[in-house]
Amino acid sequence: MARKQLPYTQMTLKAMRERGRYVWKVEFWNQYARRPGGELGIRQDCFGFIDLLVIDPTEGIIAVQSTSGSCHSEHRKKILRNDYALRWAHFNKIELWSWKNKLGNVSVSAKGWEPRIEPITLNMFVEFTQQAS
Repeated sequence: MARKQLPYTQMTLKAMRERGRYVWKVEFWNQYARRPGGELGIRQDCFGFIDLLVIDPTEGIIAVQSTSGSCHSEHRKKILRNDYALRWAHFNKIELWSWKNKLGNVSVSAKGWEPRIEPITLNMFVEFTQQAS
């Protein structure tokens, strides 16, 4: 039987704590919200883009979105289209963490998994808006 993969948010939580950051999961399951296909139940991010809120002793407050390596670009666009994220970026930091398994196997341990960490900056919002118009 194949072992189940550790969820990306859980791997990010673990990595944050190992780096000495204080972290709180703000993404939640909403059993009453409907998916585009009409089915009930979706994961909802805080302000539509935050999975984790982080307090870093040197960098301050950081909003973190966590995903798979294959969805990195899609999640970057999701953040850059979000008005709340733009407002957040004026005062705080945003990081996009995507995970890829360098060993090629899927397991419940974080062994072999490496994060790609991309800071989302205010300048990225300006560039994204200019490209869209």
